[in-house]
Amino acid sequence: MKKRLYLNFLCCSIIFLTLHHSFAQTRFFLTGSLGGGFPTTSFGGDALKKSKAFHGNGSLGLQVRKNDFISLEVGLMQQYQTLTIEDKSFASHYAGFEATMRNQNFFLSYFAALDLSLPIRSGHSYIYSRLSYSQNLVGPNSLSENRSYLLDGNDLEMTASVDYAESNGYFIPEIGYKQYLKNGNMFSFGLNFNMGNQNFMQGSYELKENEQILTSEEFGSKGSFVGLSIKYHMNLFYLPKRERQPKVKKKKEPKEEIVVADTTSSNNDNTVEGREMDVTHKIKVHSRKVKVKVWDHQMVDGDRISLNLNGKWVLEDYTLEKNQYVFEIELQEGTNLLILHALNLGKYHPNTAAIIVEDDKKEHQVILESDLQTSGTLEIKFKSHDK
Repeated sequence: MKKRLYLNFLCCSIIFLTLHHSFAQTRFFLTGSLGGGFPTTSFGGDALKKSKAFHGNGSLGLQVRKNDFISLEVGLMQQYQTLTIEDKSFASHYAGFEATMRNQNFFLSYFAALDLSLPIRSGHSYIYSRLSYSQNLVGPNSLSENRSYLLDGNDLEMTASVDYAESNGYFIPEIGYKQYLKNGNMFSFGLNFNMGNQNFMQGSYELKENEQILTSEEFGSKGSFVGLSIKYHMNLFYLPKRERQPKVKKKKEPKEEIVVADTTSSNNDNTVEGREMDVTHKIKVHSRKVKVKVWDHQMVDGDRISLNLNGKWVLEDYTLEKNQYVFEIELQEGTNLLILHALNLGKYHPNTAAIIVEDDKKEHQVILESDLQTSGTLEIKFKSHDK
C-alpha cells in the first residue's frame, strides 16, 4: 500500500512540474463536487439479480489550471454505495415473499485528475474531457445475512455473505461543460464512467428447503458505475509565470538605436516611465505597416493599458474588452519595441493582454503581461525587401 501511495504521489508531482513550465498563466481553485450513479456490472448467476443499486460521492480537491487549457486536480473523496440483491426464482415460487440481501457502506478515496478544456463562446465557457484515477481505502469488510421461513410446512433458509476488498482502483473518463462566473469562480457538470480494475466485492448466496439446496450462486462486482457530477471551482489566486528576461542588444549604429520615452528622467535605457521592460517575445515581419489587434483573452476584469512603440504612444488609456481592438502602426527599419504599459492591475493580477501583429504574410499572436513595476515587451524586427 505504501509503495502504491508513493508511486501515485510521484506521478502527480511529475505532471505538476511538467505543467508548471509549459504555459504562461496559472490559476488555483478549491474544488468541491457532488455526484451519483448506478452500477453497470451484473452479478452473474441465473437466479440472483441486482436492484435498488446506487453509488454516491462527494469530493474536495485542489486544482491547478494552466492557460485555461489544461489542469491537474488532487483531493479526497467520500463515497457511498448501496446494493440490494434479490432471488427472483424464490419470489416467483412463493408469491408474497422475497429473498433479498441489502448492504451499504461508506469509504474514503484519494484521486488525481487531468483534464483538457476547449473554449467556446468567447472563452467564458468550455467543453472539457477529463481522466481521473481514484484509489479506494475501504478496509476489509464483510457482511452476512441469514433468514428462515416456514412456508406450507417447509423450512426455508437463506444464507448470504459479502466480502469487500481492502482497496480498489478506478479509472474514470469524463466529458462535460465548464462555465466561468462573474466573480472568477467556475461551475461545471459532466458525465463519467467509473471503471473498476479489480474485484471490489465478492459474495455467495444459498437457499435451502428442508436442508436441501434449492439455489447456490457466487456473485461479484468490480464496482463500476455510470454517473453524473456537479462541481464548483472557487478561485483562490492567480500566479503568473515570469519569463527569463533576455539582454537587450545595443545597436552599433546610432541610427538604429531605439529611444524610449522616460518621463521620470531615469538614466536606465531599459525603462519606460520608470518601469523595466521585459522582452518576452520576438517576431519578424516583412511589412512596414502592420495591423495590431489587442483584447482580453481571459476573464474581462477591467484591465486598462497603453501601448508604446519606440517611445511613442500608439494606444492610450484603453480598457481591454473581449472583442478585438484593431489599429495600424508603422515600423522603422530594424528593431522595434512594442511595450504593454499597465495603468491598473484589474481584478486578477497581473494586467494581461492578447496581441496579434499581422503583416502581409502571416499573423503573430503573443500574450503580454505587465504590472506596476515591469512592462511586458514585444520585439518586432522589420527588414524591407529592397535592402
